[in-house]
Amino acid sequence: MTAPRLPPIPARAWSRAAREAIAILSEEASRMGLDPSDDRHVHNLPATQLHHPELMKRYYPFLDFLLREGSLPARSRELAILRVAWLRQAEYEWTQHVLIARSIGLADDEIARLTGPFDPRAWKPLDALVVQAAEELIGSARLSDETWNGLASHLDHRQMVELIHVVGNYDMIAMFMNATAMALEDGLDDARFDRFVRKGAN
Repeated sequence: MTAPRLPPIPARAWSRAAREAIAILSEEASRMGLDPSDDRHVHNLPATQLHHPELMKRYYPFLDFLLREGSLPARSRELAILRVAWLRQAEYEWTQHVLIARSIGLADDEIARLTGPFDPRAWKPLDALVVQAAEELIGSARLSDETWNGLASHLDHRQMVELIHVVGNYDMIAMFMNATAMALEDGLDDARFDRFVRKGAN
């Protein structure tokens, strides 16, 4: 598909309900020193979800919690999300979280290892367990005793609960992105799948 099935809704067409739904993003923009009335900070994902503003208004506080307020280590969160994005071939999700992963210190060669078959020997123990958990949850909606017990030796109960919700949430978002044929943001060529697949093959 070359065109999105649901076009992002531009600011000039936002309804009152849409503006209420987007308020959480406007607060974030203000914290970052951006003009909250400028819709250039609103990416295609929220601008597409605005086709259902009532749902978005309830969903974004949950998403914001997972990304900014949770207790799961950011590295573990991003490893899990990127593996979900690869397994679901959700390139929009992948490109956005490559940017986040880089910002918290993941190297491009680590990100490249999240493409293709998973080799736990290439990772530190917690990293390997997190990626394995994403594999198992996506594949069967379950965690093996080995994976669960391994994670429990590194994470507390709150973090275990968060990890499962992170995988489930970003699987759902991947479905939304793929089903709506969401267009990638401009200027992210160096974060696309093919760049990392090539690196991973070297």
